[in-house]
Amino acid sequence: MSQNSQTYKICQQELQEEWYIQGFNGLPIFLSHVGVSAARIKKLLGYEYNKMFLDVRGDYAEFGYLWSDLNKIWQIVKKKIAIDPNYIKKVKKKYSTRIAGHNKTLAEITAEKLKKISDQKLIARFKEMADLCTDSVNVSHIIEAVSVGLEKDFSAKLRQTIKDKSKYTKYSTILTTPTKPSFFAREMMELAKIASLKSTEQSVALIEHTQKYFWLANSYAKICELPVSYFARKLKSLVKNKKKIWNDISKEKPALIEQLNLSQSLRRDIELIDFTTIWQDERKAIILKTIGYFNRVMKEISRRTEIPLGRLHNMGLEEVKNIKEISDLKKLTDELIIRDEGVFFLMMGMKTHTLSGQNYQNINKLRGGLKQQEESLDRELHGSVAMTGTAVGRAVICKGLSSLAKVEKGDIIVASMTRPEFMPALKKAAAIVTDEGGITCHAAIVARELNIPTVIGTKKATKVFRDGMQIEVRANHGVVRELK
Repeated sequence: MSQNSQTYKICQQELQEEWYIQGFNGLPIFLSHVGVSAARIKKLLGYEYNKMFLDVRGDYAEFGYLWSDLNKIWQIVKKKIAIDPNYIKKVKKKYSTRIAGHNKTLAEITAEKLKKISDQKLIARFKEMADLCTDSVNVSHIIEAVSVGLEKDFSAKLRQTIKDKSKYTKYSTILTTPTKPSFFAREMMELAKIASLKSTEQSVALIEHTQKYFWLANSYAKICELPVSYFARKLKSLVKNKKKIWNDISKEKPALIEQLNLSQSLRRDIELIDFTTIWQDERKAIILKTIGYFNRVMKEISRRTEIPLGRLHNMGLEEVKNIKEISDLKKLTDELIIRDEGVFFLMMGMKTHTLSGQNYQNINKLRGGLKQQEESLDRELHGSVAMTGTAVGRAVICKGLSSLAKVEKGDIIVASMTRPEFMPALKKAAAIVTDEGGITCHAAIVARELNIPTVIGTKKATKVFRDGMQIEVRANHGVVRELK
């Protein structure tokens, strides 16, 4: 059996297991570090994810976690918290310590400085940035398992505690709302403060603000370094519209906890939900900033090798580690061209299996067949409530950056999951519906800040609904249905 056939057989077999799948707008180079970091955390924590997969086609990707891994890690973390209530905070400290050491390296990653270094040093930078991308996730990878497991535990305990079950959604929304604004809201709050400065001071403040947030429009699928003019226009819009930036319903949390006389166990769950939600948002900001610098290195490599930047984006992070000389990249060109049609990575511990070309097409058909078996013609779905309210509107299925441009004011965004790059579209939306996501997910955070009715975790909204359908979101009840 050839190596390619053997790799395909391994991937085919592993896909029969139960997977928790998240959809992203993303490219291989900016997502493969997630799988690499999942295996590396064993050295720091003593446990890890055994298997993960990444399937990328165009600018849309799906990332798969084994349900058994998520459940295993949550059970391990629960036991450790029972012994040491500060366990998660200590893990977070390990993460923050590693990230703090990155700033000196990132300061060296400017287009001007990169042009002056030798080919050998440029490749060294390439590998260094690959490591920094891996570190940007690192031990924070336990958040996914904690989020999935903690949501189930919290929900079960709260339902048992409250007498009036009809108020579960209202109470849950308040109790799981983070006590700090997202990095998007913080950026706007900081920008709004610049409006109170004198005109001469504003210019200096806008430059400093741009240096701090130039990466804000980055995504796993596109890197966009924002200029000062962008933030100047945004500042004018904030001053003109005078909209409330952060809908802080978490202020109601302390009083509600006392009103319901919640147990110590539930109070600890609420504190953990708050901590991990804030940590997850912080991690997003760090990742988007880091891949922005990583892309600067790739731009310089592209300039020297004449390999299109888009082709370099088709690399997996482990392949970066195997590059010894800049000429080695030329040898990958044919394979990277093939990956324009799609690439599949199966990460099993420290080993990565990669499929492209015909093998990718075959595995894609296999995955499509497995999805069809799970689909239902039922046009009424149920999910978890991220933000209460009701909305009726046109469904817009968002899978890829280009689909976001279709969203008009009053539409309902239907996505696998939302990401930071969705923000301009989310501000127009009447409601949000997602396949996946839990209480710490991006959609849940943003929905509360923007006060948009949102139902998450429907499992198959992007498969059941189609562009242009009139749908109703009854977020108070966690129901989404087609209107005929």
